[in-house]
Amino acid sequence: MRTGNSPLAINAKARASGDPTGFVKVVAEKKSGRIVGVQGIGHHVTALAAEAALAIQQGLTVEAFGKTIHPHPTLSESLHEATEKMLYHG
Repeated sequence: MRTGNSPLAINAKARASGDPTGFVKVVAEKKSGRIVGVQGIGHHVTALAAEAALAIQQGLTVEAFGKTIHPHPTLSESLHEATEKMLYHG
């Protein structure tokens, strides 16, 4: 397994909410890159549950998910940041 983390402190929407503490973590199979889990702690991270569940249910890879558009400013950018870390930083 491999993981990518994104602190909410770097997310514009989380900062604007006044409580940017927490993180989002994406877990993927090392060999296939298929996303198998998402974890999050922080204010309003439940807003990411549907997108995370869809990615897992559809068997999306980190690469495919990374190509998905995530509007700014939204918390979903944290999911994108976490997958980008896996793609470009190991």
